Amino acid sequence: MKKTFVWLLASLLFTMVGCVEGLHESGMTETSSEQLPDLTAGFAEGETRTYVESGKYLRWHEDDRLTAFYGNTRNRQYKFNGATGDNSGSFSYVSSGNLETGNVLDRIYAVYPYDETTTITDDGKISLTLPAVQTYAENSFGRGANTMLAVTENLEDTFLGFKNVCGYLKLKLYNADGATIKSIVVKGNGEEKIAGAATATVAFGEAPQLTMSDNATTAITIDCGDGVALGTTAEAATEFWVVIPETTFEDGITITITDTEGGIFEKSTTKEVVIERNAIQPMAALEVVCIKRLPKNNKIWYTATAKVEPNDKTVFGARYQSNEWNSATGEGVITFDNEITTIGYCAFYNCSSLTSVTIPDSVTAIGDGAFFGCSSLTSITIPNSVTVIGDSAFVDCCTLTSITIPDSVTTIGQHAFDGCSSLTSVTIPDSVTVIGYRAFSYCSSLTSVTIPDGVTVIGDGAFDGCSSLTSITIPDSVTVIGDSAFLGCGSLTSITIPDSVTTIGDYAFDGCNSLISITIPDSVTVIGDGAFCYCNSLQEFRGKFASDDGRCLVIEGVFNSFAPAGITGYTIPDGVTAIGGSAFSGCRSLTSITIPDGVTAIGDCAFFYCRSLTSITIPDSATTIGQQAFSGCISLTSITIPDSVTTIGAYAFDGCSGLRSIYCKPITPPAGDFEMFNTYSSIKIYVPTESVEAYKSASYWKDYASKIVGYDF
Repeated sequence: MKKTFVWLLASLLFTMVGCVEGLHESGMTETSSEQLPDLTAGFAEGETRTYVESGKYLRWHEDDRLTAFYGNTRNRQYKFNGATGDNSGSFSYVSSGNLETGNVLDRIYAVYPYDETTTITDDGKISLTLPAVQTYAENSFGRGANTMLAVTENLEDTFLGFKNVCGYLKLKLYNADGATIKSIVVKGNGEEKIAGAATATVAFGEAPQLTMSDNATTAITIDCGDGVALGTTAEAATEFWVVIPETTFEDGITITITDTEGGIFEKSTTKEVVIERNAIQPMAALEVVCIKRLPKNNKIWYTATAKVEPNDKTVFGARYQSNEWNSATGEGVITFDNEITTIGYCAFYNCSSLTSVTIPDSVTAIGDGAFFGCSSLTSITIPNSVTVIGDSAFVDCCTLTSITIPDSVTTIGQHAFDGCSSLTSVTIPDSVTVIGYRAFSYCSSLTSVTIPDGVTVIGDGAFDGCSSLTSITIPDSVTVIGDSAFLGCGSLTSITIPDSVTTIGDYAFDGCNSLISITIPDSVTVIGDGAFCYCNSLQEFRGKFASDDGRCLVIEGVFNSFAPAGITGYTIPDGVTAIGGSAFSGCRSLTSITIPDGVTAIGDCAFFYCRSLTSITIPDSATTIGQQAFSGCISLTSITIPDSVTTIGAYAFDGCSGLRSIYCKPITPPAGDFEMFNTYSSIKIYVPTESVEAYKSASYWKDYASKIVGYDF
C-alpha cells in the first residue's frame, strides 16, 4: 500500500548582497535592468520516494545546489543554506553561467541537482544529464541521483514546487557469508536507455515528461565506495536504491554485483519490470551466491629494502586493497580489487627503496612519472600489453642497467629514461614511431642504440648527454633528427644519415667531438644553427651543401657549419652572405678569420668562445652583429665595427677579457642591447668625434659613457 505525503513548504528572501557577491565570484555581471527575483523552494504535494513503512521523505542536504532559469536562459547556480535533513529551506545565489541570446522565459524553471551543462530553450525544454553512476546511501539513494524539476505559473509566482523526474528500483541483497559489495550495475535486457543525456519538459501543475537522447547509456552503476557489507539472511538483507527514469523493461533486467575481492555475481530476470515516475518498484530479497573470481592480474610483485607504498593509490584502474612485504626476503605484493590497467601518474614517485617490479600483463600504460626518482630500481618487467611509456616514467632511475621495451609499445614519452645513468643497453621495438623529447638524455653509460625501422622522428634532445654512445644506426624511415638530438655524445665516432632525412635540428650533433667526417644526403633541406658546433675533431663535410674544400656547409648563402680540426686560420668562401648561428662556436684553435665582402649578418653565437681568435675584420657590408656573436673571445684585443652596422645584439662582446680598443665607425649609434661589451676600466670605445654626445645618450651605449672617446676616422 502506498501513501502520499504532503511536503512542508518554506521560503527565504535572497538578499541582493548575496547576489552581488555571487556575480563577483563568477566573473560575470547581470544586466543593469535585470532584477533577481525572490524565491521560495520546497517539494510539490505527493512527491515522495518511499512507503509508509519508514515514513521517509525527500530531504535537503546542507550543500545541495540547484539550477534556476528565468528571464533569459542564463544557468544560475543556487546553494542550500539550511541544515541536513530539512525538507525546506533557503537557497542563496552563487553564480551565473553563459547567456544564450534570443531566449526570454516568461516563468521560472529550476533543476536539481545543479549541473553547469544544463540548458533550456525558450519554450521550456530542458537538456540535462541523468547520472550513470550513483553513490550508495544507507536505506536511500545517493546525493544528486534524484533529478527534480520545478516551474512557476509566471514570473510573479516565486514558489518552486519540485517534482521528481524518475522512479525508484529497490533492491534487497544478502549473502550467508556477509560478502562486502563494491558495486552494483543495473541494465535492461532490451538495452533500454536509462542514464546520460535527456530532454525534459515541465508545465505548471503537471508532472515532468522525459525523453532519453539517442546517445544516452543503458546501465546505471551504484558505487559502494570502500564496500557495503550484506546482511546474512533475507530478513536482514541490505537495501539499495537505484534512481531510474520512467521505463518499461519488457524483457526484464540484469543485475551485476562485484565484491571487494573481485568476485562477480550476475542475476537476470525475464519478467517485465516497470518503473513509474515518483513510485517505487520493490524487488524480492535476492541471495548473492556463486561468486566468480577475476583473473589474478590484480597484483604488483616487487622487491625493496623497505615496504613500498604507492605514492597515489588511485591511479591503477582498480581499487587498492592491501600491501604485504616480507622484511626477511625483501619481497612484497600490492593487491587490488580488479585487474590493473595502468601504472598511473607518479604511482611510485621517489620510492627510493624499490629495487625490482613485475607488472601484470593487464597493464596497457605506464603513466607520466610512474617510477620517477626510483633511484634503487635495478630491473623491471614490462609486459607485452603496454602500449605507452609516459613522459618522465623512469627519470633518474640511476641504477637501472637494462630494459626491454616490448613490441606492443608505440610511444616512448618525453624524458622517459632521462638520467638513467647506469643504463648500458636498450632495445627499442619496431612498433615505436616516435622517440620523444629527451627520452634517453643523460643515459651516460649507454654505448649503442639501434633505432627501429618504424621511427620517423628522433625527438629533440633524445640522446643528449649520452657521453658513452659510440655508435648508432638511424633507419631509412627517419625524416627528422631533432634539436640537440645527439648533443654531447662525445664518444660517437661515426654516424650515417640516411637519405630519408630532411631536417637536422639546431645543435643536433653539438659537442660530438669524436666525429671525423659527416656526409649530408641530398634529401636534407634544413640544417639548424649549431648542428655541428664543438665537433672539434671534424675534418670534413661531404655531400649536399659541402664547400669545395670540404671544410664547411653553406646553405643558400648562409655559412652554417665548420670542420675545424687541424686549422688555425680560415677564409670564408666567396658568395657567403651571412654567418649562421654558432657557425664557429667553440673553435678554440682558430686564431684568424677572413670574412668576405657581401656578408651582411653575423649570427648569434657565431664565434662564441673562439678563445684563440686574435684578429677579425668585419666587412663594410655587415649590418647586424648577433647576440653573443664574439662572447668569450678572450684573445681579441681590438675590433673595428664598420659604419654599415646598424644593430649589435646583447652580450655581443661579453667575456672578451683582452679587448681594450673598440673602433665603432657608424655616425649614428647602432641599435644596442644589454651588456654589449665588458666594462673593464682600460677599455676604450672610439666613435666619430661628431657623434660622441649621441653615443653617450643612446640606449645601452650610455652605459659605457665614461669609455666613449671621439676619434677622427
